[in-house]
Amino acid sequence: MSAAASPDPEDGPPEVEEREDVHDGPPWTGPFFELLGERKRQERDLKIILTAKDGETGIGKSACGTFVAKIGDTSPGGFNAKLKATLDPPEYFDMYGTLELGSAAILDEAEQLDARRSNSHENVDASHVWQQQRVRQIVSILILPSPEEIDSRMERLADVWINVERRGRARVYRKRIHPIKRSVYYETMQTFEFPNMDKDPDYQALSSMKSEMIDNPESDDNWMRKSEHERKKDRAVKQAKREVRDKLLTSLYKDAGIGAPDLASAPAVEITDGRIRQIASERR
Repeated sequence: MSAAASPDPEDGPPEVEEREDVHDGPPWTGPFFELLGERKRQERDLKIILTAKDGETGIGKSACGTFVAKIGDTSPGGFNAKLKATLDPPEYFDMYGTLELGSAAILDEAEQLDARRSNSHENVDASHVWQQQRVRQIVSILILPSPEEIDSRMERLADVWINVERRGRARVYRKRIHPIKRSVYYETMQTFEFPNMDKDPDYQALSSMKSEMIDNPESDDNWMRKSEHERKKDRAVKQAKREVRDKLLTSLYKDAGIGAPDLASAPAVEITDGRIRQIASERR
C-alpha cells in the first residue's frame, strides 16, 4: 500500500488517499478514537491491521498495538497481554470466541496469515471467525510488517489500518471498499502519538512471548518455541549417539565375532544381548 495521485474518476479511488491536513491533536482524540467509542456504544467490534512504515523493524509496532489494546479494552478485567495476546493464530482465534465482551485482543507476528497461504484451512477458518464473532465487541489487532502479507479475506474484513511511521507516532487509515469495483482502498483518518511502553507490564509480556520464539524454516508458519527447539535438538543428539552405538555393536558382533552376551556385559553398553542381536539383524 502506497500513496497514489488522484485517479481518473472512472478508475475509482487510489489504493491509499494520503492527506496531510488530518487531526493531530491531544491524546485519545480524533476520528479514530471517535470510531472506537462509536463501536463501543453500538456494541460492535473493531478490526485493526497494524503495520510499520516501509516494513521497518524496531519502531514500535507491538508498543503501539499494546497502547491501542489498553485503550480499547472496556471489559471488567481490562487488557491483560498474558490472557489476550498471542503469536499463535489458532490460539488467537480460539481465544477470540471466549473473551469477555468488550475485550481487546492482539495477534502479533500475524504475517503467518499471509496471502501465499490464502487457501489454507487456517486462513479460511481465521477469516470465518473474524467475520462471525463480530457481535462479541472485540477490538481485534493484527500486527504484521506489511498489509501485503496478509490474506485478502482478512484485509477486506478489517475496519482500520494503523501504520507506525516512527517510534511514538502512527497514522490511521479507514478501509473502504469501492461500491462498483469492489476494490479495497484507504482514506487517512488521523495521526496520533503513543507513549514509550517499555516499562508497561503488558508490553513486556508481549515482548517476552516474542523472545520465546525462534525462526524455524521447517515449520509452516516459520516459528517454533525455544522449548520445542531444545526437545528436537535433544532427540537429534540421542538419535545420532544411537546410530554410532548400533553401528559399532553390529561391527563387533558380525565382523569381530564377539558374542551378544559378552557385548551386553560391557559397562558402557546399556542394552540386552537380545536387543544387540535385533540391531545386528536390522543392519544388513
